[in-house]
Amino acid sequence: MNQILFATNRNRTNSNGKLKFGTDLDSSCSYGTIDPCTREFKEASKPDFLKAIKGSVEQSIDVVSYFHGFKATFKDSVDQVAKVNSKFGSDKRLFVLFSWPSDGKLSRRAYKRDRKDAEKSGRQIAQFFDDQLGQLSEETTGKIN
Repeated sequence: MNQILFATNRNRTNSNGKLKFGTDLDSSCSYGTIDPCTREFKEASKPDFLKAIKGSVEQSIDVVSYFHGFKATFKDSVDQVAKVNSKFGSDKRLFVLFSWPSDGKLSRRAYKRDRKDAEKSGRQIAQFFDDQLGQLSEETTGKIN
């Protein structure tokens, strides 16, 4: 199974010396890769993240962006995209997750907070798409569906 790329504007947290992502909004995005089998992730620089997307496009690999909905922690969103990848993934498809800071809880208060965080994430999500589109050459822009 192919690796999955991720971008997130969640805050960074540490648990037992291991990097994790929390439920608060960060002013900048973090990038990395996810092993779809183990669900472990590694950080990557933004240039390496974009280079992986550009390399995929140049090899005629479809790039599929995945966004989770309300009530999803970072781990939940990783699990969700890994499941989609296992069902629909192929050598000709790269999944790219964007995880915004949902609280991962089911309550009226959590929903209201998630809604605000989703709205505040709008610019970073737009930049996420703009960065991906920037990796396309004139020859590949006709492949966007």
